[in-house]
Amino acid sequence: MKKKSRTKEEEKFCAWGYKFEQYLLSDQPNSKPVIERPVIENEEFSLFYNASLGSHNLLYGAQIDGVITTNCEVSNPSKESNVESNLDYLRNNEYVELKTNRHIENYRQDRNFRKFKLLRCWCQCYLANLKGLLVGFRNQNGVVQRLQWFDTQDIVEYCQVSEITQILTRLFK
Repeated sequence: MKKKSRTKEEEKFCAWGYKFEQYLLSDQPNSKPVIERPVIENEEFSLFYNASLGSHNLLYGAQIDGVITTNCEVSNPSKESNVESNLDYLRNNEYVELKTNRHIENYRQDRNFRKFKLLRCWCQCYLANLKGLLVGFRNQNGVVQRLQWFDTQDIVEYCQVSEITQILTRLFK
């Protein structure tokens, strides 16, 4: 969504999402998030990928929310590290996307979450080879009250199974 066309309400939801990321992510592994500092919405971490689609070579970038430091043997990159050690660190860890969503209170909201938001997030996660998606479900005041993890490899099935289950439930009542 373009920033210029956002409504005031959409801007508020985006700000809540950035603050959610700040509460859950730290600048360095094994350190606590710094939640007191103001959120910088333009701050981002991007990775670039190459792929082939038939005879076409693709180069694309993806904004990444967080690194899951799964490989303890690879040391954290430092400011003095060379490019190869930084790349080694990045190649040997996994990545995660964070999103917020309002609490789901009815079938229509659940269907729309799965059909639109979750599938769109799957595309983002799949193309960037992210391990998964962490969704914070918030109330109408922006307070996250529940977290749910979605593995990238399971999102499509999760979305389809839900739709079929809901239809069957209605048919056999």
